[in-house]
Amino acid sequence: MTWILLIYDTVKEVLEKHWLCMRMMRSLRMRRTCSTNGGWLYRRLLTTAVSLSNLDYPVGLESRVLQVNSLLKDRSDDGVVHMVGIHGIGGIGKSTVARAVYNSISDQFEGFCCFLENVRENSCKHGLVHLQETVLSEILGDKEIRLGNVWNGMSIIQQRLSGRKVLLVLDDIDKIEQLQAIAGAPNWFGLGSRVIITTRDYGLLKQHDVKSTYKVEELNDKEARELLYWNAFKTDKVDSRYATILNRAVGYASRLPLALEVIGSNLFGKGEEECKRTLDRYDRFPDKKIKDILKVSYNSLEEDEGNVFLDIACFFNGHKLADVEDILSAHYSVSVKYSIEELIDKSLIKIDGGLVTLHYLIQDMGRDIVREESPHEPGKRSRLWFCEDIVQVLSKNKGTSEIHILILDFPKDEAHLKGPKGEEINWDGEAFNKMNNLRTLIIRNGSFSKGPIHLPNRLRVLKWQGYPLPSLPCYFHPKKLSILELLDSCLKPCEPMQAFSHLRILDFSNSESVTEIPDVSGVQNLEKLSFRHCENLTKVHDSVGRLGNLVILDASGCKNLKTFPPIILTSLEQLNLSHCSILESFPEILGKMEKVTELLIRGSPIKEYPFSILNLTQLRKLELQLCGMVQLPRSIFMLPELSMMHVSSCEGLTLSEQDKGKVVVPKSSNVDHLVLSYCNISNDFLPIGLNFFFNVKDLNLSGNNFITLHAWIKECHLLRNLKMDDCRRLQEIRGIPRKLEKISVKGCTALRCLDLTVLPECTAECCFLKELILDDCGCLREIKGLPPNLDSFSAKGCTALSSQSISMLFKQEWVEAGNKKCFFPGKKIPEWFTHRTRGMSMYFWFRNKFPPIFLCLVIGRGDKKDIKVKFSPRVSVNGNKWSLGCHKVYEFMIETDHVLLLKFEDNEDLVFSDKEWNQVEVSYADHITNNEDSIRQVASYCGIHVLYEQTCSPWDVQFHPPQTMINVNLDSYSMETPQQRVKNDQTFVLSSPVLTLTQPPPTDAEKVLVPQSILPIKRPLEDVRGDTSKCFREDEEVYAITIQNNPPFIERLHEACDDDDDVQLESASSCELQSADSSFNTNGFDSDDPSNCVGRKLSISGVEAISQVSSSNTEVSHSDYPINLVDRKISVNGHATIISEAASLGSIREAINALELLMVKDLSEFSSDHATQSGLHQLLDVLSRRTIEVQEAIGEFKRKAVESCREFQSTVKSMNKLKNYEMRLNRIKQETATSNGRQNELKNSIKNISLAIKDESRRKKELEEEIATLKEQLDTKGRDLDQIVLNLKNKETTLSTYSTNCASLNEQAQKLLEEAEGLLGASSEIKDEGEAAEVKQNSLKSTWSTDITKQLSKIKHNVLGLYE
Repeated sequence: MTWILLIYDTVKEVLEKHWLCMRMMRSLRMRRTCSTNGGWLYRRLLTTAVSLSNLDYPVGLESRVLQVNSLLKDRSDDGVVHMVGIHGIGGIGKSTVARAVYNSISDQFEGFCCFLENVRENSCKHGLVHLQETVLSEILGDKEIRLGNVWNGMSIIQQRLSGRKVLLVLDDIDKIEQLQAIAGAPNWFGLGSRVIITTRDYGLLKQHDVKSTYKVEELNDKEARELLYWNAFKTDKVDSRYATILNRAVGYASRLPLALEVIGSNLFGKGEEECKRTLDRYDRFPDKKIKDILKVSYNSLEEDEGNVFLDIACFFNGHKLADVEDILSAHYSVSVKYSIEELIDKSLIKIDGGLVTLHYLIQDMGRDIVREESPHEPGKRSRLWFCEDIVQVLSKNKGTSEIHILILDFPKDEAHLKGPKGEEINWDGEAFNKMNNLRTLIIRNGSFSKGPIHLPNRLRVLKWQGYPLPSLPCYFHPKKLSILELLDSCLKPCEPMQAFSHLRILDFSNSESVTEIPDVSGVQNLEKLSFRHCENLTKVHDSVGRLGNLVILDASGCKNLKTFPPIILTSLEQLNLSHCSILESFPEILGKMEKVTELLIRGSPIKEYPFSILNLTQLRKLELQLCGMVQLPRSIFMLPELSMMHVSSCEGLTLSEQDKGKVVVPKSSNVDHLVLSYCNISNDFLPIGLNFFFNVKDLNLSGNNFITLHAWIKECHLLRNLKMDDCRRLQEIRGIPRKLEKISVKGCTALRCLDLTVLPECTAECCFLKELILDDCGCLREIKGLPPNLDSFSAKGCTALSSQSISMLFKQEWVEAGNKKCFFPGKKIPEWFTHRTRGMSMYFWFRNKFPPIFLCLVIGRGDKKDIKVKFSPRVSVNGNKWSLGCHKVYEFMIETDHVLLLKFEDNEDLVFSDKEWNQVEVSYADHITNNEDSIRQVASYCGIHVLYEQTCSPWDVQFHPPQTMINVNLDSYSMETPQQRVKNDQTFVLSSPVLTLTQPPPTDAEKVLVPQSILPIKRPLEDVRGDTSKCFREDEEVYAITIQNNPPFIERLHEACDDDDDVQLESASSCELQSADSSFNTNGFDSDDPSNCVGRKLSISGVEAISQVSSSNTEVSHSDYPINLVDRKISVNGHATIISEAASLGSIREAINALELLMVKDLSEFSSDHATQSGLHQLLDVLSRRTIEVQEAIGEFKRKAVESCREFQSTVKSMNKLKNYEMRLNRIKQETATSNGRQNELKNSIKNISLAIKDESRRKKELEEEIATLKEQLDTKGRDLDQIVLNLKNKETTLSTYSTNCASLNEQAQKLLEEAEGLLGASSEIKDEGEAAEVKQNSLKSTWSTDITKQLSKIKHNVLGLYE
């Protein structure tokens, strides 16, 4: 018994390895490669499978191992030392892949192999010398090697291993010194050696010049689930109850193999609730094992790189790389591009689509490092990102100088619950006063109860969305501020900005309070200035136009801005003046600006563009949309690099006023793509304005008002594409350039006649026109001079086309000349389409090469209403969908029936077998569906026309199941030459559509001599045992199948039928037998040849025997076929294919018995011919064996029928038992319903009791809270009373002090009264003296006035005397 179990285990192990190998082959789609290369790949995969089977559960390793092996060129004997680096983040499976590769190829190195594990850890513990000794001892088998020092070890490794083919794996390298000490160069090892290096640092591989590298990516979703399921449940089938839990676990692990294994192992053997608690703990505290492994990469970083990594992990996962570089470069005052590249090399971050991303577990690891700085006091950490921590620090004023970066970004869903400005924070505005080292402050989606009183002067990045104050704090003077973005703010900048000399980015976008842009001459380093959507902005200072370093200037959406100052911005690359509703003039350009390549202005009614626009010397694209009346200066046409000009949806287009009336010699611009659409262009503008655009290649004049397209258009010799859609007044086209390839005049409702004879030299050889679109030209009646080689023609909705124009479109010569798509009104399929049918699908058969075909589809409205059509044609070859250029979706509205002609051909040069027929199905998928079911049938009729060319002949295409020629003439095949066999071919016309045989292509002689009448049949035949005359209606057609002369046919047929393939011989009509007899008597047999006599006799007798056998089973009418081959599709000598259809075993047995008797009879007549006798004996043996097989099949059928009867009886008994069970189940259901009623009553009672308990508990809780409140109030009142008593005592002491002071004050007051009385006496004396002085003063005044009066009178008298 033991040896049986041993054999069983061995076989099981081999089968498991075989299964793993085959799964690898399926995953790589390499079955065919294995079969065509002698099975070596299978053996290689089997070796890999053996290596993988040594692992616990090798999920996702197959493809990774094979990719690394391909880099190693493990099957190559090129004599080259191959070094391959495997890199990726920690825990991704680098070592596992390396171990599996090592196991799969180690047998090729004669034992000279070494897998050096944990190089990083062992290097720190034991040193590099120990690692060198380990490598030498494992490869050479010498345990006594001692090296002394690293340099000696390097020399010995090179000496001892340079002549040996070795396999060396260096696992977990983290320093370049390790590589230099153990595998310094490829020439250290013998030819054919392989060195595999695993590391987290891709930069080390580049530094060591390792050319071939493989990055291990995360598992895909399927692999991640499989690995988690195995570790959690040790199976790949999981209880549905755990689906949500496992999805959560996969999301947490983020497809990292290490995390999946650790989490799965921790979930193993736990219940549902315990698993949930485990995952909840992971959300709060990451697993220590995972964190420690991931932290290894962080510990190897330099200080600068470590800081950048922590910044990205805390704040910038999923942000744009350009924004991250701007913010961090400003924060550290140096570029961080090098640090970011190092982090990418170490697989800590990656750039995906321009976004900085990192694994969520690595992000958690970085944030945990910051949390560990101060686990319980967020204000003492270097970085703050968690909303609750930031709100706590700001509201409780717990900030410290340890904080370097603070980014407050409330989740939008939480912010919107608090209003349009987000979460409101109650604070006193002083929180930033203590954050002296804060360099980056970013606030989004939040609002504050008041504005900041202080901001740190060390700030270098300030982004505050919704800044609440009209100005910055008065003591805020940051000397190194680089980025200032105050979007949606209340700031009102008025004063010159002189204090921000290092500022590079200034953004006031969406701020309604901004009314002017102040003097910015003090910020000459500014690179980006944006005041987008400042709707109340009315003035921009002139200094904005003189910022020499400005790269981006965005003033879009400033609805009240009327003028813009002159500009000379030599570094400017982007200028946006769109949607400035009242801006009327473009700014003057005072000097050359060579970096502006695109100018886009939308929705700004700029009427005039200055001549100085010529200074935009490198402008390549000019786009003006919705810009009112546009005046173009002549200088625009002189721009040397302008290649695309797009002017659309403007009120009008004219030349500049300063250019009107001048005699201007037009100079053609370099514009090759010109759009002047929907600009009210009339006939007057076209000849003048377009004189400047003779080099144009694409011209779009859609939606304009001109009536005639003048002949001057012929001067545009380079024009390839002309579009004039929706020109509703266009009536005449007088000229078309010779090299024009496409014309589109959709919706030109006034166009009545399209004359294409204006095309110069319009012949198939020289006409370049390939596409003509005339859709919805409702008045178009006549089309003249259609070129013969159009690729696409569309006249959808042109319902007024004359019958003459329609008939021209139906001409076979015109369609076949090169058209690949035609669409026009019509209700019928052209007569020259050989295969037509109703409905939505058609079939045909081809061999060798797919033939070029035209498909015709008549699209009908059905309900006589305008309908929307959306469909796509589909072509399937042998059940497989092929592109063949037919996956385009056609979508349009139609008012009447239309005809769609499509040409399909094999553009991929797909080659099929020239001996086998390929079935093609052409169908049409309607994309207007109701629950994925088509609402209607798109096509009323459809047809196919084959375009026979040199690569396709009529013999290679059939529209019905292909037929073959079956020989029933048994003459000697070896006695005739091929020409004689052709002459002796006799044919029977068979009407069975079930018979489907393929044959090699007929020779030229056969095509001439053998009739190949092939007619379609429309339904399958009835059972051959019935009246076969009823199988066809009079209006139906049948297949005609010829039977070719081939003596060994029946023998080959029976040999091919050895795999239980049955042959059914069916009844034949007497008229067919007569025609067969006459054909044998007149056309192929020489009566003097014994072999021919045997053949004729056997053929005629065989038909008679078949007829007799068939007539013994049923009434025979005039059947249309004598032979029907059925059962299933088999191959006859690689040429014939038989398709089965429900054979009758009884008729097979009787037919074969009759044929056997016939051959015995004929054999006795010609027994003298030994060759014939031998051949017939062989045929008889074959038929005898076949008869025995059929009899055995019948016996097997009977046995199975008896077993089926027994099973049926057993089933009846089971059904009776089931009925009894159902009756019992009904009784149980009734009892259960009664119990449920009682249970519901109990539940209601329990519910009421529980509610009452809850009410009592709530009341109790409320009373307890009231009692607690009262106690607090009593305690407070007691404390207040004690304070009052203390205050009274203090006041009493104060009062006594006051009384003492009052006594002393009274004494002082008495003294002051005495002094005051003395002063009063002195003052009375002084008063008397003053009165006396006043009397004296009055007397003097009177004396002086008298004297002065007298003197003035004397002077006056003297003056008057002088005048007299």
